[in-house]
Amino acid sequence: MGGSAESPKLSDLAKHEVLLKLDNLQPAGSFKIRGIGRLVQKAKLDGKKTAVASSAGNAGMAAAYACAKSGLPCSVFLPKSTPDFAAANISEHGAEVIYHGEIWDEANEEAMKKLVDDSVLYIHPFNHPVIWEGHASLVDELVTQLKGKKPGLVICAVGGGGLLMGVLIDVPVLAMETNGTDSLNQSMKTGVLATLPAIDSIAKSLGTKSVAAEVFEAAKSYPGGVISKVCHDTEAIQSVKNFLAHHKFFVEPSCGAALAATYFADKYLSDIQIGEGPIVNVVCGGSSVSYEMISYWEENAKS
Repeated sequence: MGGSAESPKLSDLAKHEVLLKLDNLQPAGSFKIRGIGRLVQKAKLDGKKTAVASSAGNAGMAAAYACAKSGLPCSVFLPKSTPDFAAANISEHGAEVIYHGEIWDEANEEAMKKLVDDSVLYIHPFNHPVIWEGHASLVDELVTQLKGKKPGLVICAVGGGGLLMGVLIDVPVLAMETNGTDSLNQSMKTGVLATLPAIDSIAKSLGTKSVAAEVFEAAKSYPGGVISKVCHDTEAIQSVKNFLAHHKFFVEPSCGAALAATYFADKYLSDIQIGEGPIVNVVCGGSSVSYEMISYWEENAKS
């Protein structure tokens, strides 16, 4: 179970009670283990013998961890932009790491070539109903932790949309992306599923050219309302630094995109009707973090 914690600092900035859903404390460092762990457990029972995953980092960590616990040999395909230490962390769980392409989409295309028969489990980082069911365990925990009280708003980062699919619980959801990974935002604006020409952001874990089609359709029809907003790389990085200073947790800029909604509340929350319950800011985590990476992010940020 992922923990929750009150944040007086963010509550003050948001002028509303803010709770942090600390999925950075999950095994393998992010929320990804919820859905991917469930997928791997089911696949093992279904007789799968090996697994192939593609990832920009965090899904690969979750896949390697879950497969190691389940006794499934696993290969993880990563884009060349993945930091070496993140790939090393995946290898430490016993998975084979294979680099291919510059972005996740290209690594994924190569991974799918390894699906030679039905004995191989394909672990997509976000697009599978079982993965969405696993991510929905976050909501089950919130119900318990809030003692039945509904959140006034849920804030989460969006890459491919797997986490978003798990938190659609009939309350408003603020879906945050960065400039350069904003496929959901562009889709919501035009009413047509958008595909980005490239990924132009330091938030590599959000770097999918398009959200899953099912995610877009769910976001359009969700009765609670999905509000899509886009922050700058610089705001995501500043939120990472602030979160480290204020809460002593080190997360990726992809997670910083969600935190930016409250750290820059005057910009991102002022026009949102928030219910009586607390704002739940999902701290999705991220394993590709180091002090050296802060300098890299700042040097390569898209303003």
